[in-house]
Amino acid sequence: MLMLGRARQIRVRAQFSYDPTVDASMPCREAALAFRRGDILEIVSQDDAVWWQARLDKHNHVTRVGLIPSRLQQQERYA
Repeated sequence: MLMLGRARQIRVRAQFSYDPTVDASMPCREAALAFRRGDILEIVSQDDAVWWQARLDKHNHVTRVGLIPSRLQQQERYA
């Protein structure tokens, strides 16, 4: 976790690839963010227990904010 000034910035490396177009549980595919294993994601919000908001960091060029499955959501899928 990186600390920048007063704002807390959380970046994670994706441990799996995610394609929202094939995820039946995604409530709004247009608001989702696709990513690949190994991508760096900047977590913007973890307010929802199921869907987090994140940006994809592509070589210091961040993309739009979109929904990604939370850690809890992924654990439940594999359980």
